[in-house]
Amino acid sequence: MPRSLSIIGLCFILLCTQGCKDSGKNSDVERARDALITYFRLLHDHQYNDALRYHGGGFERINNGAPDISPDDHIALLTYSCELFRCLEVRNILSQRQLSQKEFLFRVQFSNEDGTLFTRGPCCGATEQMQPTETAFDYHVDKTGSGFLVMDLPPYVP
Repeated sequence: MPRSLSIIGLCFILLCTQGCKDSGKNSDVERARDALITYFRLLHDHQYNDALRYHGGGFERINNGAPDISPDDHIALLTYSCELFRCLEVRNILSQRQLSQKEFLFRVQFSNEDGTLFTRGPCCGATEQMQPTETAFDYHVDKTGSGFLVMDLPPYVP
């Protein structure tokens, strides 16, 4: 009887250890996912100061379109980005992948203000065949010493 309890105990320890390893990996994916959702919620709600903690993609692309804004004024650049891009809330995360220990990729759908699915159609004279309508967008999240940072800007709609 004691030997069978030892074997059961050993099995329990092995299962727990394996579960702990898996949950560590999943916890980073979940934390990256939470950072992505939080980032877009904060942008949508015009809480740019808080959103800045989740922004990791730099400001060059935003600043190129806003030469009147100082490159060091990150709050003003985020504010401008939500005027230029679509700062919508995450509707669905269709897929999530851990690319490396510090990189995550998410395929995301957004909701319009009226609750419908956000779509981005062909632009600038292109046809549907040349530039098919998109309903899902890829977002990279990087793990850093200070947390998880979203590396890509909101969807651009000309």
